[in-house]
Amino acid sequence: MATNGTSNTELVINAIKSRHRIPPMIMCFDDDESGRNNAAKLVEFFKASNIAFMEVKMPGQGEDANELLKRDSDALKRFVGDSIGKVRSLLSESVQKSSLTHLLGLYQARRSPNIYLPSGFPHLDRIINGGFHAGHLIMLGAQSSLGKSTFVLQIANNIAARPDGLVIFFSLEMIADELLEKSISMRSGRVLCQDDVKKIAADDPRDPVQDDDIYSYSETKRTADEKIGVYFDASDKLYEYSDNLHVIGIADARSTAQMSGYVFNIMMATGRVPLVIIDHLQMVGRGGEHYQDRRNEIDAIMLDLIAMAKGFNIPVMVISELNRGSYDKDVSESAFKESSSIEYSADLTLALQFECLDPQSKNKPTAENPFNADEEKCTKPRHMQLKVIKQRGGEGGQRVNYDFWAAYNEFEELDRANHVADVSTPIVSITKKGHRSK
Repeated sequence: MATNGTSNTELVINAIKSRHRIPPMIMCFDDDESGRNNAAKLVEFFKASNIAFMEVKMPGQGEDANELLKRDSDALKRFVGDSIGKVRSLLSESVQKSSLTHLLGLYQARRSPNIYLPSGFPHLDRIINGGFHAGHLIMLGAQSSLGKSTFVLQIANNIAARPDGLVIFFSLEMIADELLEKSISMRSGRVLCQDDVKKIAADDPRDPVQDDDIYSYSETKRTADEKIGVYFDASDKLYEYSDNLHVIGIADARSTAQMSGYVFNIMMATGRVPLVIIDHLQMVGRGGEHYQDRRNEIDAIMLDLIAMAKGFNIPVMVISELNRGSYDKDVSESAFKESSSIEYSADLTLALQFECLDPQSKNKPTAENPFNADEEKCTKPRHMQLKVIKQRGGEGGQRVNYDFWAAYNEFEELDRANHVADVSTPIVSITKKGHRSK
């Protein structure tokens, strides 16, 4: 197809748009500034339209197709035939990559003793078959201000503390300083609240916050000097694995494309499999694209996140808000905002809720003692529960109970776990030789 001049590139694009089936395209523009600019315009269009294409250059010194035709028509025919042959070869390679033979080879090559990343919470890891599995999209939902960001941050610290651990935390709601303060408080052994950490880090001349009625459940009373010592001890613990935990804020990555770019670069630099955490779904965008309906945008975002998990073969955990109407009920999948996308997209769906909302709880609300979320949030510690709503390749409906020490940003997994089928079952992993090991 001749464009009859580079000024007709837009007409070419419109002609291509009018066709329902587009074969692979071969571009051969003149090697001058105008030709390069129009080639770049077509490349952008082909990529946005998911059209297979290849760019080739004319043989000889600066000849165009017409000049080569006049000089040596057979040479032009050979050039066209060779270009078509290259396209067919590339298509053959692409088809081969999707064959089961090729996929089995890749699977065998990348298998390792750990095909999952343990959360660091033993009961949870047992009921989700060892941890968060590579290639899985994990959704965690909870009502606002319940502690879901703190819960996933504790998981992030647990994984990053492993010698081979790696976590990429996209924090679209909290700034990095807040995550650091929470992490230091979390590692302080229930000694430092977040305000303590802020004052010590700022070298505030006032004493750090003392234990008073607000923090009356502190296990020990500490002086200001003792708290400063605990601060440095907790900071040292973080420094031991700080290179394994990457925090990226909303100013640097809000769109799924930007996030994928960071994931690719960090994986290439470290050579390790990360847990990717996105906090939270309702803050994620798709770059320059605009949607009249937010639900349609969420659908597209979920597809992008699936592609991230499957394409990089990594676990991706996404935090989501719940509908307000579900706050006083045992959480179900329909409680998630934009639930239709999550229902079909997630491999593992988890929900954090008050323990009393479990229908089998001894503390479930009654007519005489109705549910009161504000009262539950003031409980020290808060009695929380993580519910497995959906698990691809596993059993749903299991629950694990936690005590949440909100002032100290720490979740304590309790020895009792509700509705856990068999917590004594050993974890089975796949070794490189293909044998099962316990």
